[in-house]
Amino acid sequence: MAIDETHWKVTRASGEIDYIGGDHGTTTASYITVIELHRWLQDLADDATASGDDQLDITDILPSSRATDNYITLIGGYYITATAAEHLYDGTVVNTDGTIYDGIVNYGNIGIAIQIHQDGAVLADDFWNYNVGGADDTSTNNATVMTDSGESWTVDAFIGYVIWNTTDDSKGLITSNTSNTVTVGELTGGTTNNWNSGDAFLISQGLNSNNTSGISHQFLVKTSNAGTDIDNLKLLGTNRTYLKTFGEFLINATARGNNVLALADALDLNNTTAESTVAGWTDVYMDRTDSTTTVSGVNATGQAILNVVSGAVFTAGDHIMTGVATDSTMYQIASIATNALTLSQNLQIATVGGETAYDSNFGFTQIDVNNNATDEDYYTHWDRGGKTINQFTEYQKYITRDGASLLQFGIDPELFRGISHEVDADARSGTFAPVEDISWTAGDTGSIGTGQMLAIDSPGAGTKMWFQLLTGGVPSDNSVITGGISGATFTMSADPTDRSSLIQTPYAGVSTGSAIIGSYGFSLQTTDLASTDLVFDLTNTKVTPPNNVTFSVNGGEVGEDYLYVAEWDGSSADASGDPEVNYNQLALNTALTADNATAVVIGHGNGDSATLPPITVDATTFVRVEDNDGYWRKLHISGVTNTTELAIDTSDGNEDFGTVNADAGNSVHITYLDVLTTSDPQEFTYVYDSDRKFVVKGRDGGGTPIKESIGTGTMTNTGGSANITRTTDV
Repeated sequence: MAIDETHWKVTRASGEIDYIGGDHGTTTASYITVIELHRWLQDLADDATASGDDQLDITDILPSSRATDNYITLIGGYYITATAAEHLYDGTVVNTDGTIYDGIVNYGNIGIAIQIHQDGAVLADDFWNYNVGGADDTSTNNATVMTDSGESWTVDAFIGYVIWNTTDDSKGLITSNTSNTVTVGELTGGTTNNWNSGDAFLISQGLNSNNTSGISHQFLVKTSNAGTDIDNLKLLGTNRTYLKTFGEFLINATARGNNVLALADALDLNNTTAESTVAGWTDVYMDRTDSTTTVSGVNATGQAILNVVSGAVFTAGDHIMTGVATDSTMYQIASIATNALTLSQNLQIATVGGETAYDSNFGFTQIDVNNNATDEDYYTHWDRGGKTINQFTEYQKYITRDGASLLQFGIDPELFRGISHEVDADARSGTFAPVEDISWTAGDTGSIGTGQMLAIDSPGAGTKMWFQLLTGGVPSDNSVITGGISGATFTMSADPTDRSSLIQTPYAGVSTGSAIIGSYGFSLQTTDLASTDLVFDLTNTKVTPPNNVTFSVNGGEVGEDYLYVAEWDGSSADASGDPEVNYNQLALNTALTADNATAVVIGHGNGDSATLPPITVDATTFVRVEDNDGYWRKLHISGVTNTTELAIDTSDGNEDFGTVNADAGNSVHITYLDVLTTSDPQEFTYVYDSDRKFVVKGRDGGGTPIKESIGTGTMTNTGGSANITRTTDV
């Protein structure tokens, strides 16, 4: 548009060129190209005398020069203000002092909201996103529809756009609009999350968009400050609107003129759960363990200190969870003063005391996703609780969306992207935290660099480290990386491996609706993955989970019926004609002769098989070993060491074989359920290898006695089930 001279002013004494028109989103806002600014200044500079607030004429120093229509340099002490820069587009303006504002053009759909990452932060003022605004002028409070009666919008033109209630700071996705009303799916993140009379709003129609050319935004960003380039002129554009697809686009170094982003979004068909609903999912979190201490007393929301019974169990740099049921926030410990933990972010929810304090198990982690008895390496693995795999990916989008506030892996969630680089060491000192901020002084550009270390293969003796680059140049051979919390050092043995091409949006991977295709180094716990899922370990090797199937026993009376499920022998029947358990499923390879047997080793002996069947270790899975007196000892399985050895939980009390031995060759069989019923249905899971048929027994001779229920059930590649028949025996 042609310049409105009343919106601009030039101050002779200071050389300041400022915009004084209406703000973004108002009807009096205006924008001009950089060449229009130059033409206007040149037009003023040839005037005989200055007039009004434009203090520039033929007697003054020439204010600007043109390299091209998209590259204007201000000279003679003249400069544009930050406000003026927000109302310019289509090129670069260089101030006399060397401050540079470079042009950004995004080719994408109108209505997309984009963010700019610069120098290790997301720019707080995303003015470029909002060209439409106003205020609710109804007299109604707590409304679900915003009305601005003076507007004359095109009906449904704003569907899919973001609307921002700037009065209560809530945002939402527009589902429909009339000529003067807007309907939103839901507003979230604000104080009231609805519309009240007088609430001001902005709508995400980008500045200076051009639908014909496919341009959603045109604006300027400061890239150099008084001659010093900001973070080597790097910019990253992202779009992370919840319910829509995520994306990112990197500008390695801005050039003079226009610099292109290519960010587009659309409604995500695999992300349809309301944001407020996902916010309440507290059973989704990174794998965690009991730290062996508890929270001490009341710790108020908003305080930076968490008091615990014993601070000695923690180390500065650890990530923890408070144990409050409704708080799934991860807090990093910045420092410890006896039993007072100073946290990286304020408490989100108050404690009452006595809550279990959990260690969050992230950073370098080794798990066996493909069930081949060899662990793979990852930088995190998650528990999806009772949520589906698609709901889990929705949660991952929620915690890293635009507007998210809870730190992820110790940094701003909007900034977090995943691993960008892998480095090797030939020397190290000290002990790193599992995850912490890092820095180095000799990057590939010679400048100081910073990052967030996401994993190291050994905190005290690491040979490999993985991190996300935040600022500066990438470290190079012989660079010394220093931990910001630990002070530990890591001297590189070679140039880094660039993993940035493996970064996905969203960071965790993408959902197909029924499966996840995980990103580099990201996994869930093995029981939360199915054979349709796909993850990639830290060597970028594709890892396919096995087919975990579930068998359900239905109809058992909780607290009354004892359930016993083992493999059927395929043909035998007892005297009553009922199916018989395959008691000779396996056999001992090594005699059990001592108290507290810690392992059961399988061999040929009298068993049908010399290797273990698929077993998933949980609270209901046991092995029965025949001792030399003919009794079947029930031993709780705590782990599968390899294809022929089970680790045994020695706390159950049945592991004493010192008095009565079990010789090599004695029979062994797995009991997949061997418990008093605790839920209906009672379930177990294992890795499918072939169809298996089970004998299923249910007995209760106590309070509500029943006749024995015995039958069979088959586990297929999709699972299986059986029913307990409760026939009264009174």
